[in-house]
Amino acid sequence: MLIRPAVPDDAEAIAEVNAAAWKAAFAGVVSEEYLSSYDGAPQRRREDLLTMSSEAVQFVAEDGNRVVGWLLGHPSEDEDCHRGSVYEVRACYVAPTHWRAGAGRRLMQHLLTGLDRSRWREVVLWTPRDTAPTRAFYASLGFESDGKTAVMDRLGPVPIVRLRRTLTEDVAAL
Repeated sequence: MLIRPAVPDDAEAIAEVNAAAWKAAFAGVVSEEYLSSYDGAPQRRREDLLTMSSEAVQFVAEDGNRVVGWLLGHPSEDEDCHRGSVYEVRACYVAPTHWRAGAGRRLMQHLLTGLDRSRWREVVLWTPRDTAPTRAFYASLGFESDGKTAVMDRLGPVPIVRLRRTLTEDVAAL
């Protein structure tokens, strides 16, 4: 499996991975109406890849020549996070056909080991509260709830929780 920077030509594949992962992981948590119509927003993915800030990253996991995972990260925009030292995983999705095959772990390792420790001290991410497998995956990477919660109204409403991980030198051991 290869982890590489995403390029605009990956937008359709990223959208497919995103939609398939949402439909499989969030069934019963996110409204069925939303999930049934969600296509992963390919045009938005392309625009994001073309207009990324210099501090944002997007990586894909490839199995052969097929994109099977995607990660998007950028400096946290949460008001209670120090803007210069907290990075955020905005998206990390893997095609359900490749769950438990290492793509998600490899994407996260790639990000966590690549962040400049002289600047970035912590990494945060938001995930639906009621998705035990997703939360277990992030816990295996050292993420823990920091007590911050919110509700994503456009999804049903869906309670979400913020997870946080301190960046330490042991990231490579994940």
